[in-house]
Amino acid sequence: MKYGGSWWLAGSPGWKVDGHLSLVDDQWELSVVGQLDAQAMTVREPGYGIDSRTVVGDTTKGLVSLLDCHLASQAGGSIRNQPRRTQTWRATELIAGREVSPTQLYSKTTFQMDGLTEWWESPTKRIRLSSADEADLEKVNAGRKPLTIRMHNGWSLTLNSTGTERSGVHEASYERRTSVLIEYAAGFTSQEVYGLAIFPLQAMLTTAFGTEIVLREENLFLVGADPETGWVKVGVGKLGTEPPPDQFAFARPLFTSADVNPQSFLEAWLMQANDLIFPLGWINEHRLGRRTLQVDAMSSVMAAETLHRKIHGTTYDVDQVDRLMAVLGESDQFISEERRDARNALKRGYEQTLPQRLAQLASDLGDPTADYLLGGELKAWAQVAAGIRNTLGHGLQPKHQLHRNYPAMLMMTVVTTMVLELAIAVSCGLPGGEWLKSRVAGLPRYRSAAEQRVVSWKALLAQPSQ
Repeated sequence: MKYGGSWWLAGSPGWKVDGHLSLVDDQWELSVVGQLDAQAMTVREPGYGIDSRTVVGDTTKGLVSLLDCHLASQAGGSIRNQPRRTQTWRATELIAGREVSPTQLYSKTTFQMDGLTEWWESPTKRIRLSSADEADLEKVNAGRKPLTIRMHNGWSLTLNSTGTERSGVHEASYERRTSVLIEYAAGFTSQEVYGLAIFPLQAMLTTAFGTEIVLREENLFLVGADPETGWVKVGVGKLGTEPPPDQFAFARPLFTSADVNPQSFLEAWLMQANDLIFPLGWINEHRLGRRTLQVDAMSSVMAAETLHRKIHGTTYDVDQVDRLMAVLGESDQFISEERRDARNALKRGYEQTLPQRLAQLASDLGDPTADYLLGGELKAWAQVAAGIRNTLGHGLQPKHQLHRNYPAMLMMTVVTTMVLELAIAVSCGLPGGEWLKSRVAGLPRYRSAAEQRVVSWKALLAQPSQ
């Protein structure tokens, strides 16, 4: 996919340069001959709002706008013996059809996502027309009714499925496809809708199917808060390549909408998303494998700790702190500010330790599931995970050299991420206990980790210090 044409900075159509736009990995890359902006600083990765630009192009595919666009590199060169610089710009978001501002507000957006239909419509979503009768068509069309979730801050999400006929190479089929409609009368930017709905839904479907979930470029549209703006097409980063038609047909999900109360489950998931940006981001990204093992190990434990603090809060031994403060109160050698500082220090000192937090998070899954995933060694796993994180993240002197034991770090990262995924789902309403254990044990991705023989958590703790 390439867009060739002339390009300029939004608001400055008097200075245009030639170039072409292409999708490279998960980002839009614009290569131009000349300088779009001689003052721009080079930024390695877009998406952080640092020295960003909006770039507009009049291309062979029509008018497009690149939002959150950053200069990635520039170099000198010559064309016909004339000096000419070239620049490469990268962006995470493209809007086709018009020139827009990154602050443009929209009142609606609709999109489709890999796996959403399978999660919502499971188990029946497609039939072959050559062997179908009216009863078969009625069965498919009797899928779930539209579901609308109204969030407390004024926006709403609606899941709806429609039937379409598809013509294949050998035969035609009839299937239902599920789409998402987001509405917000006050208006949202294109980046805000990603944080409100796209990002959380990707994490939910990733948990359900155990694979990276892709938002298709051709399936995301926005409508302006001003009716005259009309619908515009958006292509966000991480588009990926078109999957086989039945990518999810044979993937056994951990759960579907039939296993939970979809209204309360989705509402809880979306409400937590704003406070769980890092844990959900880790679920979305950890399968990409672009970091070092040490970073992955730290990230998995930090994400789990963040989730625990969200679910259980910050707890400490209240009775012990009160007892010690009473002793301090009997002395006249401390002023009120010193007593306050002492109380805060005691709270931190008697706060739950990281191993205790991790153990409690795993226990939230129910004893059958926790024992199965961790081989009956819950406390030992929690100590191993905390030890690796504290050594790598805080530079603490390790009791054991676990941060140099690569098999241990790998298995700890895999298992901790699984505990994280399951704990979020359980906190939103997914059943735990024996039900969850039976589901987990029936899925190869969990079973291979639960039945691994690479490491023993207790054996790792029993190794002599080095």
